[in-house]
Amino acid sequence: MQNVSTSPPQRPGPTRVIVSRQQGIDPHLRFCLSSLVLAVLLIVPDHGSVCSFVNVWTAPYHWTKRSRSVTKALLRWCLLKDLHKVPALGCSCPEGIGGAINRMSKNKDSRESANESNEGALVAEAQQNDDLLVATESPDKESPESRTTSSTPRKRNAFSELMAAKPKQQKSDGQASIHVVAASKPGPESFRSGLLAYITNPSSFPSGTIIRETEHTILIRDLYPKALIHLLMLPKDTGFYSLTPFEAFNPEENKNAAFLELMKSEAASAADLAASELSRLVSPYSATCKTRNEALNSDDPPDELPPARDFLPDIRIGVHAQPSMNTLHIHIISCDMYSAALKHKKHYNSFNTNFFISLEDFPLMEEDNLMDAREQENLIKGDMRCWRCGRNFGNKFKQLKDHLQEEYEAWREI
Repeated sequence: MQNVSTSPPQRPGPTRVIVSRQQGIDPHLRFCLSSLVLAVLLIVPDHGSVCSFVNVWTAPYHWTKRSRSVTKALLRWCLLKDLHKVPALGCSCPEGIGGAINRMSKNKDSRESANESNEGALVAEAQQNDDLLVATESPDKESPESRTTSSTPRKRNAFSELMAAKPKQQKSDGQASIHVVAASKPGPESFRSGLLAYITNPSSFPSGTIIRETEHTILIRDLYPKALIHLLMLPKDTGFYSLTPFEAFNPEENKNAAFLELMKSEAASAADLAASELSRLVSPYSATCKTRNEALNSDDPPDELPPARDFLPDIRIGVHAQPSMNTLHIHIISCDMYSAALKHKKHYNSFNTNFFISLEDFPLMEEDNLMDAREQENLIKGDMRCWRCGRNFGNKFKQLKDHLQEEYEAWREI
């Protein structure tokens, strides 16, 4: 028969805490250390000190990165929630976290009185905001919030004031209000009507934007030029600038024939200006203009200059079958299509297919189908062909763009 010991079991001795870089910190020690950190948190003044405090205090124990992160998060949470309101978490320590907190509550009160001078500025700022809210109220109507505040004064805390959401002001009949005008982002319709300002208020634009203003038209530079020279001519007649090209230039029974002829005359004059500017930009590279340029730059220029290259045939005048802008406008553009603003297929095909209608073609024939929306879409989505050599690039805009660079250099050297 075996002897059974009746002596009480021996109470195990204290567990040895093992700390290593590979295993991190023992869970029991980690909990004790966390409890102590929470108790000492009453000494930590702000969020930034939490991180530095945890890093320095836990360095000798080789805490893992995860353990430090969890501790920091818990400390921040307790700091935001006011540590003296956090109950004991039921740990196995003799007095628990709550006991440590209660034990140090008196120290917290003393620190609050010591920091009263530092918090004075923040409290004054919060008080000023509250005074501003009260000042905007009607003198004969008291808000419920103001009555509650006056009847039940509460202790002000600078940190709580900064973190608390600001109350929204509700406008009443007798309430003074401050109106803030927010800059609204222009919508598609406002963008489409952007050309109208050049007609109604041309003096508001900087010098150089408007090239010429006559009795009937305004000539401006295109904001996003699709070629080396790209101008827009805007009619000033209020009866026409809101019409589409088909309505304005394709009149029934020659009702607006005089307006069409006037626009052709104005556009021809604007094309002369465009050709002169194109000559200034391209002639230094042109072999045809070389002899004339040498004669002009000589010390004794001849009475009769040699013939030079005519750039007027390189200027095109026309409108889009479906304009992108609401205000009636006529494009005066060079044929080179050399521009950084030429960015996609629609940009190119809108000027190099029948979608671009020459002003000289108006009035259109009745059997012309350019006014059909489906035909306009087919022209825009069709293959891209080089304006100079006719090579078909299909939908390969990048290859076309590189080819346009080569064609431009060859074209300007003629």
